[in-house]
Amino acid sequence: MSSFRKKYHFISFLIGLFLFVSCSSDGEIIVVQETETTVEEAPLEALSESELDYITKLLIVEQDLPSLWGDFNSLRECPIFIITGPDQGIFINPQDTYLELNTPITYEVDGYEEVPLYRNDLLLEFAKNEINGGLWSFLQYGGVDFFVYNITQEPPSDFYSGYKNRNGHFHASVFYHELFHTYSYFKNRDLFMGENHVFDIVNYPINEETLPFQLLLFDVMIDAYHQDTLEQKTKILQYYVSIQHELNRLDHTPENLIRKHGFYQEKIEGSARYIEVFSTLNSLDNNTVDDPTHGYKNYADNISNNSEVLTVYGFRMFYHTGAGALHLLNELEYPNLGEAMFIPTNTPYDISESFLNMSEAERNVALEEAKTLYDWNALVERATYLLSL
Repeated sequence: MSSFRKKYHFISFLIGLFLFVSCSSDGEIIVVQETETTVEEAPLEALSESELDYITKLLIVEQDLPSLWGDFNSLRECPIFIITGPDQGIFINPQDTYLELNTPITYEVDGYEEVPLYRNDLLLEFAKNEINGGLWSFLQYGGVDFFVYNITQEPPSDFYSGYKNRNGHFHASVFYHELFHTYSYFKNRDLFMGENHVFDIVNYPINEETLPFQLLLFDVMIDAYHQDTLEQKTKILQYYVSIQHELNRLDHTPENLIRKHGFYQEKIEGSARYIEVFSTLNSLDNNTVDDPTHGYKNYADNISNNSEVLTVYGFRMFYHTGAGALHLLNELEYPNLGEAMFIPTNTPYDISESFLNMSEAERNVALEEAKTLYDWNALVERATYLLSL
C-alpha cells in the first residue's frame, strides 16, 4: 500500500428535517423523522517527488509530439501502468471496467494539462509479477491490453543504453519509443504494416554486391541529422533514395528481403526512434542526435565476427536510417507524414521516393555523388573484410 494512501474517512450530513403532513381517514398527522446517512468520501492520493518529476517529463515531451506525428496521443488514450516503486505504481487511461478499483491521484504541473492518474494495487501486483524486473512489456488483464513501463529498473549497462542515458532522460525517451510501438505496430498493425513485412535477419542479403551500399547507407544517414539548410537536407534524402533503390535492385532473395525486411524495419523501428529522439531533443534538451547510431557506429567499426555483421547491417542500422529519413521528410515539410505512414504499403523509402520524384538519371547522379563523398573504394574494401569474417 502506498505511503501516501490516506485512511478512509466519513462525512455525515443531514438529509433534512421536514414534515410531511397528511390527513388520514381518522385525521392523524404523520411526521417523517430526521434521518442521518453516512457516505464514504473518495480516498485522497498524492505523487511522490520522483513520480511527479517523471510525470512532468512525460507532459513536457508530449508538447512536441504534434509537430512530429499529428495524431500520436497515446499518453491520453492507451491504458498505461507505470511501476514507480516496490509497492507503488501509476495507472493512466484505465478502462471503465477498472474504475471501481482505482484511486484518483491529485497533483498539479504548472503550465501543462494534467493527465488523470490513479492507483490500482491489484494491477500493480499483476504488472510486477508479469514484468518480473524487466523494463517494459505489453500485457493483457481482464481482457484489456495495456502498456507497462518500469522506472524502478536501472538502465542496462550496455553501451547502447548508456548512450541513451547520457543526459539522464533514458526512461522518458525509451517510454515514448515503446509507447509508439503500442500505437503503431501492436494496436494498428493491419493499418501500419498489412501483410507486407517479413522479419528475417538470417537470410537478409549481405553479400559482395549489397554490403558496400549498406555501409554507404549507414554512413550517409548519420549525416541526415546534422544538416542546416533545406538544400542540404534534400541532398541527403536524394542520396538515401538512390542507395535504397539500388539495394532493392540488387536483391535476389525470393521474398525480396531488402524491401520486406529492411524497408519495413525502417518503418517499425525507425519511426519509434524518430519519436524517441526528436520528441525529447528540444523539450528536454536530450541531444542523443550527436550520434544517431546511439553507439553502433563505434560498434560497427570494431566488428570481429559474422554474427555482428548481421546484427548491425541486418537490423540495428534501420533504427537510425529510418528515423533519419522521417526527420528529413518532416524538415522538408512533407504533408501529413503520420497519415502517409499508415498506408500499409508505404515505408520511409516509398514516401521519400514519391516525394522527390527523381528520374533514373537523377538517381544515378545522386548515387555517384554519394559514392564520391563517402569514399566508395574504402567502403568496398571494408565490405570485403567484413565478408571474410
